[in-house]
Amino acid sequence: MRQYSSVANDATPTNIDADILPVLEYWQQGCKGQFAPTWQDFRLEELPPRLIPQCAVVDVIDDGDDFCYRFWGTDREVLQGRDMTGKSVRELCPSDLTDLVWEEYAEILKRRNPIWFEITAHIDDSHEFQFQYLRMPLRGDGQNIDRIFGICRNRYSPRELESTFPIT
Repeated sequence: MRQYSSVANDATPTNIDADILPVLEYWQQGCKGQFAPTWQDFRLEELPPRLIPQCAVVDVIDDGDDFCYRFWGTDREVLQGRDMTGKSVRELCPSDLTDLVWEEYAEILKRRNPIWFEITAHIDDSHEFQFQYLRMPLRGDGQNIDRIFGICRNRYSPRELESTFPIT
């Protein structure tokens, strides 16, 4: 059985992967004095094109009772074996990943700031791998978080992960 462990740290320019630092900087510029940018001010097409396939955006449903994918990058589709756009986090594969992702989204709602998650996936006694997520809140017109943006960074290509980390 897989096991996951996650460490959450406030995302800063000094503790996140340099490749995705432009995403954090873009998010910070969009805040305009607020705790987070609005969805209208955070435009995926303005991110470095090479990073967009690694991104996802969830809609926050009923203050966190559910999270539904609004955008699902193509690199993520390779990992999941399907497009998760329009689907609940509860439909992620493998199913044991759902709890971890849910907790990370709940942590964003609680802290209301960008978080750098460092995750270790223990596949079995001899296989584990590490990956990281930058997750950041996006607000509606007021002070509510109504979307969460995420980008995954890992040292494996989607094809390598597909062969070493089966989704079933």
